[in-house]
Parts: sequence; C-alpha cells; structure tokens
Amino acid sequence: MSARIAPAAPPRVAHAPLVSSRSRAQRTAVVPASSSSNSSSSETLAERARASIAAVALALTLALAPAPDADAQLSNPNTRLPRNTQAALRRAVPAVNEETKAIQLKLEDAAYLFRIPSRQPWATMAKDIDASRA
Repeated sequence: MSARIAPAAPPRVAHAPLVSSRSRAQRTAVVPASSSSNSSSSETLAERARASIAAVALALTLALAPAPDADAQLSNPNTRLPRNTQAALRRAVPAVNEETKAIQLKLEDAAYLFRIPSRQPWATMAKDIDASRA
C-alpha cells in the first residue's frame, strides 16, 4: 500500500477586482494560445506584476517586524534575567510576604551560582539553601 500525495492547490489571488469590465463569458472562455491578443497578454502581465508586488510587500513586512518582547527578554545575554518562562513568571509575581521573598531570592542566588560553568561554588550554594530552609 503506497501513500498518494494529493496535488497542490493553485495559489489564491487576493487582488481580484470586484467589478470587471469584461463579461462573465469573456472571463471564463478558454482562448487558444495562438489566438491571444496583445491586450489580454498585457492584462495578464499587469495582474502578475500586481501579485508580485503584493507578495514582495508582504514578505518585507513580515521580515522587518520586530521580535515579540518575551522572545527578546528570554534571549538577553544578561545572566541575571530569567532564561525560561517559569522563572519569568515566578519573578513577575510579587512576593508579598517578606520571608517568602527572602527565600525566593536566596534560591535564585543559588541557581545563579549553579550556572557558572568553570567552577561550582558548592559552599556558597549550600549556605544559600540552608538560609532559605531555616
């Protein structure tokens, strides 16, 4: 049993005019390539040019759009900023209770020290964790 791939649908044209000077019969009539007139080929060329300009404008708009604020925040090189969404949400909620705030700060200091790749200050981290548990 082999899987069949459905043929791709033709692209939609978003710039089709609402009112056309040609009749419905003229728009739907199939004209052989040998009998096409210069006016119909220039109309086709104009339509293709409009579609190309619209596509380029859309591509430029999407390419030049700024990054969302959350993505910029999480990729910031500042090491004191949160690197994941859980840490960002935890820091966004204010700690009303002073004891809870102190515990949160001590644990985040220990997590910051844990990120140092060259050496791990285990004694300092242990002090921070013990202070938060007390």
